[in-house]
Amino acid sequence: MIRHIIFIASSYKLGKQIAWHYAAETISQDFLKHLHDSSKARLGKSNYSIHKLSTDSKTWSSVVEKDSFFADFYLYEDFEEFLDVISKDKKISALDISKYLLSWKPMSNLKLQKMIYLVYADYLSKTGKSLFDEKIIAMQYGPLIKEVYDVYKVHGRDDIELDDTKTLVLEDITMPMVVARFLQTDDSKSILQSLDETIEKFGSKTASQLVDITHRPGSPWSETAEPYQEIKDSMILAHHHIEIA
Repeated sequence: MIRHIIFIASSYKLGKQIAWHYAAETISQDFLKHLHDSSKARLGKSNYSIHKLSTDSKTWSSVVEKDSFFADFYLYEDFEEFLDVISKDKKISALDISKYLLSWKPMSNLKLQKMIYLVYADYLSKTGKSLFDEKIIAMQYGPLIKEVYDVYKVHGRDDIELDDTKTLVLEDITMPMVVARFLQTDDSKSILQSLDETIEKFGSKTASQLVDITHRPGSPWSETAEPYQEIKDSMILAHHHIEIA
């Protein structure tokens, strides 16, 4: 009799369920501890579940034959590669924020840029943590994230309609991809709470009103020395209170 241990997870970036599989006649506690220690070192909080079963063969096909639940999983043979895929999903991007905002309500690229900035500034001010890695640049009409602007600039001044009906399964629950994305982060609760608080505070304002807010004297944008300068976290922490006063 062959024993199998199967780690499974859902990958946002790949848009599918993934698995890592190991089979042997016996699986020692020392080996299981090694897997646990490796994943904790790489991921901190685990974003996978573990399944165990037995078959007469070491092959993955024998697992699928015994339980068809595993038939649609993309299989990784290397454990570190499996962990690497999960690790990449734990970091939020500015584009992830834009999709969440657009799933709430269509808006122009100008308003979207201001909302993403305010989401970032609010979260940074509350937690001291950066929400994403993309740079926030001081432009003529306020803070801008180039990576997001480039994706949506084809819409011009028109409102952007989010055309994303994809779903993801997490712990047997199917949910919209834009929401599931955030649940894969370690700080999902505080991120989603902060996002919703920022939407409640600024979401009903027009793009022009948001430009006025980010252009207030003493704001992080106004404190930049020249156009196209990065608005650094230190500037936001020192001056964001001007925008929410």
